[in-house]
Amino acid sequence: MPVGAALAHASLVSSDPADGTTLTASPASISATFAEAFDTGRSSMELLGPDGATLATNAAAASATAESMTISGYGTLAPGLYSVRWTTITPSDNGIERGTLRFTIATTTASPSPTAGSGASSGGAGDIALPLVALGVLLAGGLAWFLRRSR
Repeated sequence: MPVGAALAHASLVSSDPADGTTLTASPASISATFAEAFDTGRSSMELLGPDGATLATNAAAASATAESMTISGYGTLAPGLYSVRWTTITPSDNGIERGTLRFTIATTTASPSPTAGSGASSGGAGDIALPLVALGVLLAGGLAWFLRRSR
């Protein structure tokens, strides 16, 4: 048996979402691809919520061996840090690999919508300048009226 084959195990090659990724929306599914085929009956992957509770596990595979696993059907995930724990067992040598990958769903903040009757901008220098200009026009008009009246 070649030395490389004896040392090979079904270690994680890639995942979607990738480990350490920050997402702006909940993924529809989570998938992981491994370096070699694993025993689907003895290997597993589970999605853990921010509180550590198991939210979903991988679906049963159609074949005895595979090189990838997928989790789906968990609904929309709320903002927070999620973990995906996986275990693979290779059928040829019963080699066990375990790992955890993590991804974050970011909190999205909606920008405030303008209220009825207000301008399109909010919170800028224009919010102060417009009333000051209006006040200046009123004072100038009042002063002009007063000076005309006093003649």
